[in-house]
Amino acid sequence: AIFTSPCSTSYVTSARWSPTRPAVIVVAKADGVVDVWDLLDRSHEASMPCSCASSAITSLEFWNTPPQGNVSRQLLAVGDDNGGLHIMEIPRSLRRPVPNEKSIMQGYFSREVKRVFYVQE
Repeated sequence: AIFTSPCSTSYVTSARWSPTRPAVIVVAKADGVVDVWDLLDRSHEASMPCSCASSAITSLEFWNTPPQGNVSRQLLAVGDDNGGLHIMEIPRSLRRPVPNEKSIMQGYFSREVKRVFYVQE
């Protein structure tokens, strides 16, 4: 593994890469929590945990709304095990890429792959 998060008290049920931020991953868990990880900000814990439901999260789907003037929004549809639908708005800091974010993340993963190969030798 080139990245492993700290252990959680709940099972991971789903995960999605952000469609706009290469460093952001959204993780759904069996306890109804959605964790948003920004690997540029911190890799040891979620940047934004959100308690969304009282049952397991079963699905995640992003939607970037069409811009209205200078305002654009990114929504996340969250489905739970009880058939509930929850809509979250992703904060601007977690939806707008930082300069060179893609190349920064490519470098990060490249270094981690080399580290894994070195440790295995």
